[in-house]
Amino acid sequence: MKTPVNKPMSPDGFALMKQKEQKITMITAYDYASGMAVANSEIDLILVGDSLGMVVLGYDSTLKVTMEDMVSHSAAVRRAAPNKFIITDLPFMSYHLSLNETKANAARLIIDGAANGGQAGRRVIFPRPSHP
Repeated sequence: MKTPVNKPMSPDGFALMKQKEQKITMITAYDYASGMAVANSEIDLILVGDSLGMVVLGYDSTLKVTMEDMVSHSAAVRRAAPNKFIITDLPFMSYHLSLNETKANAARLIIDGAANGGQAGRRVIFPRPSHP
C-alpha cells in the first residue's frame, strides 16, 4: 500500500500496514527545500531528525539542538509537504525531566511545528483524539 501523493497517512494507516507486513517508507528532511523534494513522492512519512544539528546547523553532536530548532525546521518541512505525515524528534533533555514536560514539548511540535507526532527516543507520541 503506497501512500497516494495527496493523501496523508494516519497512525491507524501505519498500524494496518504493519499488520499486513507492508513496508513503510520514511526519509529525513530538515528544511523547506528537502521537504519539497519529498512532497510529491510516494514516501509514506518524513522524519525531521535532531541530526539537523550536525547536518544543517554544524554542531558536533545533537546535544545542542533546541526545541526552537526542531519547531522551526518541522514547520518549514510542513510548509513544503502539507500532505505528508511528519514525525519530529524531541531534542535531548526535552523529554527526560517529567511526563508533563514531555507532553508539553510534544504538543508544541504538533501545534507550532505542524508535525503529526513527536519522537522521544524510540517512542512516538501522537495527539489523543478528543472525545465529547
